[in-house]
This record gives sequence, structure tokens and C-alpha cells, in this order.
Amino acid sequence: MGQTVFVHCAPGDTAVVLTDEAGIPISTGLTDGSEVQVLAWRPRGSTGTRYRVRVRRNGADGWLGARQLRATAEAPAPL
Repeated sequence: MGQTVFVHCAPGDTAVVLTDEAGIPISTGLTDGSEVQVLAWRPRGSTGTRYRVRVRRNGADGWLGARQLRATAEAPAPL
């Protein structure tokens, strides 16, 4: 834990929203490339792994899905 990763927005999306453990939105949104630190993770079978993260710029924390995170600040080039 403690790894730095970056928010990944799906094509066409401008932001992702942190949620609480039940999946209820708790933030206004994080833009693509926002830096976050992984605090914990929870495998969830067919619904996908979730990661508890802390936002570097303001200390907010909540949960994001694995598909909403990437290892680099820059988005990968489209295929």
C-alpha cells in the first residue's frame, strides 16, 4: 500500500467520483491524471476490485474501481 497512481477517465468522461464503501458518491469528481495514493484494496469478484485512495492535493479519500486507475500520469494513446 502507499503506491502512487493516477485517475483514469474512460473515453468521453471528464471526471470520476470517489465513493464510500457502499458505492455512494462522496466527492465532486477527480479529473483524468489526478494523483492519488492507494490506501487499501478489496477484491469484489465479478463487480471488480476496488481501491481506497487518498487524493494528494486535498487529502480527500474514498473508493475507486480498478479501471479508474492507471500507473502513469499521461493517458495511454488510443488504439
